[in-house]
Amino acid sequence: DIEDADIHGICGNDSTLYFLAEEQLIYLDLITNELKRPGIEAIAIYSGTDKFYYSYENQLFTFKNQTGLSESVFNLADGTTIVTILTVTNDEIWLGTTKGLFKLRTVSDSTFDAEQIIQNESVNCLFRDSRNHIWASCRSQRAYIVSPEEQTQLLTYENGGIFNGEIFCFTESPSTGTIWMGTMAGIYTISMNDQRVNPVPLLSTSMIDALYTDQQGTIWIGSYYGAVRYFNPQTDNYNFWKTDEELYDKIHGVVLGSMAEDKSGNLYIATEGSGINIVNEKTETVRHLKAISDQLPNDKIRALWFDNNYNRLYISAYMEGICFLDINSGKIQPIRSDTLDSRLNKIIEKIIPYQDDLILLTQDGIYKMDRKTLEISSLFQKPELRKICSGFIRTIHIDDRNVLWVSTLRDGLFTIDLTERKFLRSYAVGAETQGQLPSAIVAICGDSKQGLFFATSKSGL
Repeated sequence: DIEDADIHGICGNDSTLYFLAEEQLIYLDLITNELKRPGIEAIAIYSGTDKFYYSYENQLFTFKNQTGLSESVFNLADGTTIVTILTVTNDEIWLGTTKGLFKLRTVSDSTFDAEQIIQNESVNCLFRDSRNHIWASCRSQRAYIVSPEEQTQLLTYENGGIFNGEIFCFTESPSTGTIWMGTMAGIYTISMNDQRVNPVPLLSTSMIDALYTDQQGTIWIGSYYGAVRYFNPQTDNYNFWKTDEELYDKIHGVVLGSMAEDKSGNLYIATEGSGINIVNEKTETVRHLKAISDQLPNDKIRALWFDNNYNRLYISAYMEGICFLDINSGKIQPIRSDTLDSRLNKIIEKIIPYQDDLILLTQDGIYKMDRKTLEISSLFQKPELRKICSGFIRTIHIDDRNVLWVSTLRDGLFTIDLTERKFLRSYAVGAETQGQLPSAIVAICGDSKQGLFFATSKSGL
């Protein structure tokens, strides 16, 4: 039931492997090979020398798998979320939060003294190098270095310290004395001696999720997409648009995704790492929208939808919520929202028009946006509907009877009447349910005349 969940935060020791499936703590006993779920929700986890820590919202906890007991050991101010944890020793813990970087020192067995090292930044990753410097990356696309003497330095770069994409991970190459930093736009290398950044990133079109240096000094690189999609051009009647990242008048990107067409017949094609291609089939021309040149939030585009009424192209960029391209002015306009406030609900996978709203399917729930006011809110006000539509959702579909079909990881497939705002029925296969269909639903299309078609994860169409 966790096979297609968002698995992250993997850590552990010689006897136990811990990880998060969405926000559920899971651990594997490496001696008995028994997988256990203690029923704990967590945002960040860290396995220290002899203690295991996890966080939820503003609280830090310890957990003992031998007894199954957890204990709250430290609270930050309300409204602060602990995003990442790093322990140097049992007496020294670093917390990256939405309100900055904190260092905890042990006063007694259950008491900590807290010092705020970095303020007014949302810290999303921490790393300690061999010289005991702490590296902290932030949602602002900046990185800081904290020396053992607690002197804080902004990692300088061409754009005043702002990198071309969010920073996700670090590792160290001891043999060369360099830090490798994985970002939304490739890998930057930094000299440990003078903190000089190589301005030319490696794998600049790849989002680097994970970096690891093994005992032989080999650096392992985990990227968001590892496969190249392809087809056989000899078997179909088609127009072939070649992709070539080096040529401006060619389509850019290996993984192409969502598409939308404007009033003038321009086709907008989303990519995973190369922004948006704009193709005009009549003139056989290709243009591009990029983060660097056109102020896209980043070049990892998840969803597109064109609004004919307002002449806007709505754009979902990875972990950046939603914005739009004003066709009249040619400018990207951000859409601010306090409702989309987490790492997961800022990842919008689908944009679906419904009456005067746009339905936004995120990796943590379903939201709506008023197309006139651009205000974003939860799709449902009833607590029971908000709960069942929370968490990881594989896909949604609105049929021509105003019925919303929802396929979730937890509860499987079910329907909701959008007119009456009420639950209709449950159909199938989730982590906590058994139903009529043989495996998980990953895509839906069709209507009441032709019927609905369901693509499944293991059982075909």
